[in-house]
Amino acid sequence: MKKIVTVAAVFLALIFCIFNTSRAQDGFFSDARTLQSGQFKLGIQPIVFTESDNFMLMFRGAYGLQSDLSIAGKIGLFDDRDTYIGGHFKYQLAGEPTDPLSFSVIGGVYSFTDIGLKFSGILSKNLNALSLYSGLSYEPLFGSNNTLNAFMLPVGVEVPFATQSSITLEGDIAVNDDGLPYQAITFGMNFYF
Repeated sequence: MKKIVTVAAVFLALIFCIFNTSRAQDGFFSDARTLQSGQFKLGIQPIVFTESDNFMLMFRGAYGLQSDLSIAGKIGLFDDRDTYIGGHFKYQLAGEPTDPLSFSVIGGVYSFTDIGLKFSGILSKNLNALSLYSGLSYEPLFGSNNTLNAFMLPVGVEVPFATQSSITLEGDIAVNDDGLPYQAITFGMNFYF
């Protein structure tokens, strides 16, 4: 298992160093639960950035490495043909029903003109037919002239609508000035296999 995680981390880092195109953040697009070992998730996520009126269509994939650890990759296509590429690990520290809330941490890397990192904490609560989630995301972007230090507060709801799928609605709220260009309204679907 450690070998798989190491190879995946190196692969993600190399991929992001190769691709270079503008600036974007991508929120959480799910609650704090991780995928079960061997489970796949595919998602499609339209994103509307509220400060710039830009539109990005994000495609996501994730895989459960073990019951409390998932790896995810994503590619976002902008209407002006710019490309966002990212990936992260998600580790669940607490989970329902044994704990009152689910809590996970995320660590990842992305490329969109420059290289950036993602460090996040997600809290969620399942309420019968839906899951409410929020958290804090710090996403520094290392530009050639300066570093942007965006802090975002994603707030969302994930609603299962069929046996192996869900609909997600999320608002990504800027906590500081560096986060303002990344405020967004996002929605979409996740499919589980």
